[in-house]
Amino acid sequence: EVVPEKPLIASIAGNSISDLIKLVKLASNSKADAIILNTHCPNFSKHLDSELQYHAMKTYAEKPWGVKERYLRVEEQEIEIELLDRFNPNFIVAVNSLGNALALDENLKPVLSTVFGALSGPAIKSLAMANIARYYLAFQGKIPIIGVGGINKGINVLEFVAVGASACAVSTQHFKEGNQVFGRILHELKHEMFKRNLKSVRDAIGIT
Repeated sequence: EVVPEKPLIASIAGNSISDLIKLVKLASNSKADAIILNTHCPNFSKHLDSELQYHAMKTYAEKPWGVKERYLRVEEQEIEIELLDRFNPNFIVAVNSLGNALALDENLKPVLSTVFGALSGPAIKSLAMANIARYYLAFQGKIPIIGVGGINKGINVLEFVAVGASACAVSTQHFKEGNQVFGRILHELKHEMFKRNLKSVRDAIGIT
């Protein structure tokens, strides 16, 4: 369902560069307002070369496009920042859930039918914030960042914005709570901003 007053972003990932190019063209001709390239989807066993994927996006995307980044260690992120600087996406989404996770139920059996899955939610919040902060410092706000990874309260949104996010996404908590989560978090965010005499979210971007 397309909601007219809200932007629609298509998220794509390919098993091969040729598949990715097809998806980029399809997304470019769709009703989507922008395209997210999921370079290291935790549900994929095989990941394509990032440089080749960015080249495909830069060449074939006819709409604003961004990269959904996995969590990266410092040395990995430095290399990634160089790539992003070369291909200049319109935005960055950081960070994706972490692959190769396992959870057991009270009977010591895997919670997921697939046995292994991805780690998301509050457990990855500090990792997400560190990556966001490094992207923000590297690009000084020139590439907007959508922060994601462990947000379940209004104060979390403010924390992500303070380290450099221009917008935030909520996934795990939305799965748990449903659509009402957005109204609750927005209400809490307004309260946290009022306590700190912040008039606008923009005033808080990168203030850490």
